[in-house]
Amino acid sequence: MDRLTPLIALCLLLLAGTGCQRGITGGYGQGPDVLWSYHLGSSRDLTADYIGDNILIASSTSSLDWVDVRTGSARYSVSDPNMYNNGLMWFASPDGQVYYMLRTGYSSYTPGGGPPPEVLNCRDSAGKLQWEVSMPPGDYLSSTAIAADRIFLILDSGNVMAVSRQGEMLWFRDLHAERLTGFAAFVSRQLVYIDKDGYLSVADMEGELVWKSKHPMGYFSSTLELEDGSLALYDYPLVLRYYNQQGELLWRADFDDYRPDAKGLTGGDMVSQFNVDRMFDALPGNGCAVAHPDGAISAYDSAGKLLWRSQPTGTAQLICSDEHGNVFGSVRGGSLNAYDAIGRLVWVEDGLGLLNSAPSTDGLGQVFIETDSTLFCLRPRIPEIK
Repeated sequence: MDRLTPLIALCLLLLAGTGCQRGITGGYGQGPDVLWSYHLGSSRDLTADYIGDNILIASSTSSLDWVDVRTGSARYSVSDPNMYNNGLMWFASPDGQVYYMLRTGYSSYTPGGGPPPEVLNCRDSAGKLQWEVSMPPGDYLSSTAIAADRIFLILDSGNVMAVSRQGEMLWFRDLHAERLTGFAAFVSRQLVYIDKDGYLSVADMEGELVWKSKHPMGYFSSTLELEDGSLALYDYPLVLRYYNQQGELLWRADFDDYRPDAKGLTGGDMVSQFNVDRMFDALPGNGCAVAHPDGAISAYDSAGKLLWRSQPTGTAQLICSDEHGNVFGSVRGGSLNAYDAIGRLVWVEDGLGLLNSAPSTDGLGQVFIETDSTLFCLRPRIPEIK
């Protein structure tokens, strides 16, 4: 027995140093591999995005790091005093040059007491200013998006500005717009937004209204434009809707997660528009996965058939999916959960630290997740479905 004691102690030490990886059999299974990690600093407002084989990371140190997605090493960094706490956007030119855009002026005030005009400025990957566009006096950006060859800027007034990637003003129109919805792929070259009356609206690239929903949406709503041109809308937490390109409602799925007699949503998790955009993602074949307030995840095919619904975790998850139909969900301050394409809980990873972001995938079979100080790149190890 004394000979076994060191071995038992070693096993306990190894278990204590790793995450709890509960497999689909209910026991401890093979969890994800950590391919690399990148230190982010302890105090930051991080924005990360994928351009080609780079991750672009903006931190509170006022630096923009270009990180190789395969190795986790920084290729180079750019310092910019305006980097922190700005809503960053990116686009790549045909020659491979990447540009980033920053908002400046909206958080500072002139000696006269009024805020200066908000400015959107575009810089190349070396930090050199290429062009800048000023917002109308007294107005400011509500939401932004890059679509095809132009940048859409929705202003607080409801006006929309369309700017070319070279900084030229293409058009300026009053669309009575409130905000853009989610991370629309603009597959069919449309502008998708919620107007100030709460209606889902779709305009063409010149700002002409194509169609508008017959009923207003809830405040927490997000859209996905799918590869076939249809539009999925998650009106959190009540209903999922699918529209065709002409604005006809194809189907809807209603959820019972909301109880009017309760103080809040079932599950009690705080939500925002930012969160709802990350509680909804596309699946192969134009299906989609949605996260519910109680922590369950539902997957639907393009015809509205429920494919699977997971067990609730008790707290709403932020989710993403990959090209195989696997879904990854993070519980803020808790674990990262992996579900395969038929909804089985494959593993639970809770040894990385306090999670504070939605997971994301890069199309290379890798999953990314952030803690308070570190960005992790994982190989998910999802077993083949037999």
